[in-house]
Amino acid sequence: EDSLEPDAATLTCFTPRGRVNYEATNDLLELRGRLWKVLRSGLLGPLPLAHLKAAGLTPKDCRFAAGLERARLRNPGLLPGMDAATRARRIAKVMPRHGEPWAPPGRAAAMWRILADALENEHDAAGVSVVNEVTEDGSVRALKLRWRSRIRAGWLAEVPVLHLDATMRAELVLPYLPELAIAEPVRATTPHVKVRQVLESPTSAKALTPGDAAPERALKTSRRHARDLVTYIRARAKEVRRAQDKDLLVIGQKAAIDALRSQTLPPRVDSVHFNALSGIDRWGDIAGMIVMGRTLPAPITVETLAVALTGRAPQREASASEWWYGMTERRIRLAEKRSHAVQGEAHDDPVVEAIRWSICESELIQAIGRGRGVNRTAADPMEIDLLTDIVLPVTVDELLDWPNLVPSRRDIMASRGVVLDNGADMARCFPDLWSSHESARKDARRSGTNGYYRTLYNSEMSHSSVVVVYQPEGTGQKPRRAVFDLTLIRDPKAWLVERLGPLASCVVEKSSNAAADGVAVSLVEEPGPDAGEPAGSADVDGRANETAREGHQPPALVESGTTANSASHELCTGVQERPETSEVDAGTEDPTSSKQLQRAQLSTLSERLDTAMQPLLARRRQRLAALTERLERVAPQPDHSRQAGGVPHRTTATGGEQ
Repeated sequence: EDSLEPDAATLTCFTPRGRVNYEATNDLLELRGRLWKVLRSGLLGPLPLAHLKAAGLTPKDCRFAAGLERARLRNPGLLPGMDAATRARRIAKVMPRHGEPWAPPGRAAAMWRILADALENEHDAAGVSVVNEVTEDGSVRALKLRWRSRIRAGWLAEVPVLHLDATMRAELVLPYLPELAIAEPVRATTPHVKVRQVLESPTSAKALTPGDAAPERALKTSRRHARDLVTYIRARAKEVRRAQDKDLLVIGQKAAIDALRSQTLPPRVDSVHFNALSGIDRWGDIAGMIVMGRTLPAPITVETLAVALTGRAPQREASASEWWYGMTERRIRLAEKRSHAVQGEAHDDPVVEAIRWSICESELIQAIGRGRGVNRTAADPMEIDLLTDIVLPVTVDELLDWPNLVPSRRDIMASRGVVLDNGADMARCFPDLWSSHESARKDARRSGTNGYYRTLYNSEMSHSSVVVVYQPEGTGQKPRRAVFDLTLIRDPKAWLVERLGPLASCVVEKSSNAAADGVAVSLVEEPGPDAGEPAGSADVDGRANETAREGHQPPALVESGTTANSASHELCTGVQERPETSEVDAGTEDPTSSKQLQRAQLSTLSERLDTAMQPLLARRRQRLAALTERLERVAPQPDHSRQAGGVPHRTTATGGEQ
């Protein structure tokens, strides 16, 4: 077991030849005895400078004791190629017997060096702290050591040293290289990089992964945060898309990145977590980058690193919090010499603050550098989104708040490749967004979208957009309309059938743009045996035909001369009656007869439209007459005196058609 108690029976120093060095042993016993007086005083925490001096210890004594501690270790005589049994036997020969007090020589020597530095620099030995440690046998007093390795003096004396660091802090380098001459930093402009910063975003590991033990409300909120962030990522990937393999790189904490991956990121989006970027240079041509959150350990962790680096106890104001950093005002540098004030963490001790900055801000700067913004030109610009409140030494072109960017549920639906109009179908296809038909119907009635995500709503003129008119099987079902993004959903009909069940009819309206791009579109029409009540068609704007709302049978529309550049709309009506046309060989078709056939079809269509619209027009005339009659009953009598004076008098026609 480890022990620093000066016991002559177990404490022995050896010569390089492996013989007992009695003089060195006596010297070490005497120095251990002085230190033992300090350790037995009952104090906890760093060893005070006054106690070390009172025990008669000097820097020279401590450095001498460090060398004597290493003399306790004998050379076992291990050689290359030695078998395992021989090695074990030789090591056991030089090691103390089981249960015999024996402090490891390397750690004991490090302890004496820490004490020597403290005595030399006149401060408490913060790197040597007395603690009560809980073991299987109960609580024991132990020493907790914190120190750093040193560069060999011979290396620095014999060769020149060139230290390169993009985010160097002098406070962290000078303890290793005290004679370092720091040159002016190299600054480069990035005119073809646009930086956007989003404040108050839910990008921390806790916000996205609160843990299995968290309450259900916190878990539900974290899933909503992840869903919203994925929608934002999809929108940004679509905005910056170019011809390269990857559109976007997403960087964040490992737990946050894993949570977003579980939500299925777009295929052209790459993701990586902090502290896994070093040595990777494959993102120099990406179109955009999203850096989420930050890496920031607790103050106690950073303070421990500072103690190991300097050997001193960190400075801390009495009013500072015990568990977190203090807050100070920082300013985000905006374009046109403007700035924006935010609150940021800071530590009172300059060395601790330098370590905190290197872990947090420096890692963000290194992440931004993965896109190689200094190499960008007008032909390959890059956009960087900073979803963090941390202030970085960059100029921000656009500053936004996350609450203004939270997507609606319809935006999230659009980001997944489809926009449905029917509330019941919305609830069935996206149960994670709408728990009931009623909630989806209300969302369908209101606009319910964030203008920022307008790029997610595929325009009908888009190269990858198709409009689908479909009708589920069953009595009372009417045609519905949906817009699909073929880059995300390759087969709209299969997607609908998988979620809604069999369809009475389904027509994919294929635009010429989609056909020209070679996008695979399934153009299918399947009139079902039981289409239910006659349903109206859908016009270009998605509004149901008035004949459907009035309950009348609409005319069957017939394609005329369908080609690759023909009209992009077919109406899904479920009507099986169509004028029969004779099959004519394409190579010998008579143009005159073809035109006559088209004129006949158009004439038939016109007659059917006329017939279907007559009842509707008659009811509209009756409603207009009744409305006019009611208006006349409540209207005031005309002033004949004013009329006689030359003022024009307006009369209302009764029974007429406006």
